[in-house]
Amino acid sequence: MMEAILAVLIVCLAALCLGAGLLMGRGELKRGCDGLACVGGQRCGGCPHKDEEPA
Repeated sequence: MMEAILAVLIVCLAALCLGAGLLMGRGELKRGCDGLACVGGQRCGGCPHKDEEPA
């Protein structure tokens, strides 16, 4: 029971910190590119390596 309460508190703290960052002008949340999207030379729009040549 105590572990469940601790887990909920940790998730709430993480959400609170993300919200505080948004309110302080840090910008919108960015999601990571799916690793498989870069296989075969394809790049997603948010990939920081989209302009690089595939290895």
